[in-house]
Amino acid sequence: MFRLFTTSRKVPLCISKILSTSFRTTAILRSSDNPADSNLNTSSKSPPPGSENANQGTTDGYNDSIFDDAVADILRSAKLKARRKENKPPPEKIGADGLPIGKRPTEYDENGGIIKKRRVPRKKVLKLEDGLPIEKQLVEYDENGGIIKKRRVPRKKVLKLEDGLPIEKQPTEYKEESEIIKKKRVPRKKVLKLGEDGLPVTNTTYKRAQDKLGSDFYNKPGLSPRDDVRRYLTRVNTIGARVKGLSQKSGDRKRMNIVSEAACDVILDRLGPSLQKHIGCDIIDINPGAGVWSAKLHDMLKPRTHILLEPDTKQFGQLLEPLLSAPGSTYRLVPQSGLVWNHLEAVLSKEYLPHQTAWEREDPRLEERNDTLLIVANLGYYPRKNYRGFPSLAQMVMYQLIGAIKAQTLVQKYGRARMLIWMNDEERHHFVPKSINQRRKPAMEADLVCEEITEVASSTISSSARDREQSIDIRSLQATLRKMENKGIKVPEGRESVALQTLKGAENTQQGSPVIEKTPATRKKTPRFAAERRFTHFTEEFEATFEILRSAWRLPDNDPSKIAKLAEYKERRRRWQEEADKTIKDSYQKPMLLNCESRITFNTPKSLLAWDRREMEPLRLDAKEFFPAKPMCLIDIQPKRLHPVLRKTNNYDILEYILTVFYVRWVQSVNEGLANLLPGAHEWLVKECPSLRDPLKGGNPDLDEMTVRCLTDEMFVEMVEAWARWPFRPSQFEILSIMGGATHDTGVGATYDQEDMYRSI
Repeated sequence: MFRLFTTSRKVPLCISKILSTSFRTTAILRSSDNPADSNLNTSSKSPPPGSENANQGTTDGYNDSIFDDAVADILRSAKLKARRKENKPPPEKIGADGLPIGKRPTEYDENGGIIKKRRVPRKKVLKLEDGLPIEKQLVEYDENGGIIKKRRVPRKKVLKLEDGLPIEKQPTEYKEESEIIKKKRVPRKKVLKLGEDGLPVTNTTYKRAQDKLGSDFYNKPGLSPRDDVRRYLTRVNTIGARVKGLSQKSGDRKRMNIVSEAACDVILDRLGPSLQKHIGCDIIDINPGAGVWSAKLHDMLKPRTHILLEPDTKQFGQLLEPLLSAPGSTYRLVPQSGLVWNHLEAVLSKEYLPHQTAWEREDPRLEERNDTLLIVANLGYYPRKNYRGFPSLAQMVMYQLIGAIKAQTLVQKYGRARMLIWMNDEERHHFVPKSINQRRKPAMEADLVCEEITEVASSTISSSARDREQSIDIRSLQATLRKMENKGIKVPEGRESVALQTLKGAENTQQGSPVIEKTPATRKKTPRFAAERRFTHFTEEFEATFEILRSAWRLPDNDPSKIAKLAEYKERRRRWQEEADKTIKDSYQKPMLLNCESRITFNTPKSLLAWDRREMEPLRLDAKEFFPAKPMCLIDIQPKRLHPVLRKTNNYDILEYILTVFYVRWVQSVNEGLANLLPGAHEWLVKECPSLRDPLKGGNPDLDEMTVRCLTDEMFVEMVEAWARWPFRPSQFEILSIMGGATHDTGVGATYDQEDMYRSI
């Protein structure tokens, strides 16, 4: 029967296999329930011979009804699978309640009758009797949709109720009938006040104030920006930065300005004697800014011409306007940046400086001091601006101004002109170092071209905690105080430097106790200072040993005592080095040698550092006297006569090359620096430069013990002269190629993109 069905109905092979398996399984299960069918044996495919069913065709002893039921079940499941593949859901059956018979807990009988009711899902029903959408099950319904339990009515989208206010945030609460239970506070943030001009008073007040002077900005009668410079700059730099709609930002907020007239008066009193020679001169004022310092200097010197090179007239124009409009004013405002040499060169003409004469190169009058011209500049920026490899824009401009002294160009083409430079307080150590460790290339170049470079006023705070021994600083301060006493110079009260305050405090509290009782506590602290005492011992021993060398060098070469002193020096120097190697760790060798260098350079006839040669102690300035409240310093630069060998362009390039090679690593020895120049230069320069080995001039017979930061300006001049005599010296083109292929600029010693610099300012 099974074979006949599969053959006649043409059932596929896969279905025939399913039919075969299902048929046999169903037959076995039914035979197990019916004991009468005990002759059914699944292990035998045919009945035993001689039985009654032996000749019943091809049914193999199975009942036809069993086969029909199995076939019907299999065909039904096959049809369901086919429908699922075609994504055709089966037709839904509807129960007696009119709902589809789906999942439990609703149960139905065979005819679709309800045995157990299920909870009616009403998620898709939008509205019922209360007219509200059914979103959350706080409302319950019966079978016909009637309300069993009401829910709280959400009123989030209702805009206005009885109080006429929008319902946005609690604590206003409402009932279902929209009655107010508790009123909320009315927000009034957007209510604007109108000014005298009828416009809303907002941040745009600053925009309107830019068009008027004085009282409109402060809303006080008779008060102008110059009456309270700090307040004006504060308003400009805080409000102007946030105003929307301005086409340009309100000035450079990184600019620093002195705003204290009292500080200006103290500084001018200190500089008064040296400024008397400049009365009636011409002043070129670069970046005057707020104009407080410019006005004070103008009132003292009464110049015949005072040129203000101020590019930011939008921010500082109101502050400079009273100076320009004063009766008989000699001010002249040029809205250009004096830090861009193209703009500065345009001012250095007969149109602006009719009383000045520019001298040609090689003219001896270039070496004369020009007291009729004074340069004033403000290079203060906070935070500092980096530019083209320089740590700050101020250092780059200072480098170019010092280069102009060497090249005798820009403002120095009228003769040696004095310069008063304001800058960030952190910058002063690059040009007026207070220790040998801070003496880098900028300080060395300044020593070569400046007769005096003085720190007039600053915060007077040291840049580091321990640059050199405190004993050297005290000796330097005492020497300066003696000079001031001889000249009758006194320090105003409250303007004493930090070092001077420390010295006075130590003198006032010296109450000696000849005997110090040693307690366990003091004995415990003693080892902490053992290393410092060893440092002091070795430094003093080194200084005494070097004095033997200096005394021997003063003697004639044929003096027998000179040979004995030199032998004594070598022996003591050898023993000092052996003892230092045994006692001092390797990590402390360099600090100890730095202390030794500091003592030697301080005790030379002419101290190596310009700081130790100062005539006056700098005045202390407070950060509150500037805007922003960060300290600034004033540097006084007075050029000197250049050595004849440095006036030539070729020799200037040689000096620049030697300085660059030496100060790439300023802690290298002189022998290493000379060896890094060119092949053969070391032997020639050592032979032709005797000052390098002269201890009386700051040299050392052993150039391995002397670092390049200890070289004096006379030694560099001597090396340039020897280089010019060198038979194998390279040409100027070869030197410039070695230095990077830069084109020689007679103005500042290097070329820069001036417009690019102007955009960065």
